[in-house]
Amino acid sequence: MNILVFGATGLTGKQLVAQAIAHGHRITAFVRSGDGLAGIGGDLHVVTGDITDRKAVDAAVKGQDAVVSTLGAAKPWRHTPAIVQGVAAIIAAMQANGAERFVYQSALGVGDSRGAARGRLIGLMIPLMLHAAYEDHAVDERAIRGSGLAWTIVRPALLTNGKATGKWTSGPNLRDRFPLSTIARADVAAFILRAVERSEDVRQAINLIG
Repeated sequence: MNILVFGATGLTGKQLVAQAIAHGHRITAFVRSGDGLAGIGGDLHVVTGDITDRKAVDAAVKGQDAVVSTLGAAKPWRHTPAIVQGVAAIIAAMQANGAERFVYQSALGVGDSRGAARGRLIGLMIPLMLHAAYEDHAVDERAIRGSGLAWTIVRPALLTNGKATGKWTSGPNLRDRFPLSTIARADVAAFILRAVERSEDVRQAINLIG
């Protein structure tokens, strides 16, 4: 498959790119700088650009079978308008070019999954530290739901840099485990890749814990 990845130099994005290449996919990474992907090799095409540049995003989307966003705010306590604008640009480009499959990495506790995060540490962190990033994710999720695309929203629990386990629990109504659910970024990447390859969980928001 031809898969376009936004956020490919992030910690989850790099895992996704490496795993997708290992599965034989042709990957286009849309990044601000390609330095973070040095050494990955394989069938990787790097496009440098600004996600708010609609022409650049449109050009990158052309010819893709699926698009994945693992974009995340560097400072979650601040709003990141560029990411919200970028997701809007991705949606518009996909609609214009007939690319339907879109998998978006959000976070457990965003939108209607807020109740699933209650009673754990992150339930306190959302209003205190993560509110801006979660509000931005909520805006993106609403836009994705109304896009008409074959979307899947993935809402992982607290991310870690642990090794892939190949084990996770997922579901649209899944609640976290007390006191704090976590999942390795490598497993999130594997879940996203499987969703792309098998067209699983289309038009669903899926909570994901390790």
